[in-house]
Amino acid sequence: MKKTIFSIILSVIIAGSSQAAEKTPPAVRTPTGLEWLERSMGERLNDVVASMTLLHQSEVPMAQTPEDYYDAIDKRLRRDPSLYEEELTELLAEHLYE
Repeated sequence: MKKTIFSIILSVIIAGSSQAAEKTPPAVRTPTGLEWLERSMGERLNDVVASMTLLHQSEVPMAQTPEDYYDAIDKRLRRDPSLYEEELTELLAEHLYE
């Protein structure tokens, strides 16, 4: 149920930004949770910053540092392997709306 709600929220956010579609690049695929875990720490932090940027472009408020979100996503993935198939940006959005 939570996944569905967060997916809907993320879809609405992305759809809402379609007004500025001429000014924004096409949608970017972020790594899945498993792909993210398999990367180096530097690449993983870069992925978190990229996901934060995508969400910020959709006016999603963020109050923590990339390192804080990195730690939160890492803990979440290690506790729940069923999230391995979700994209990183979706995982971050779910964390933000908990």
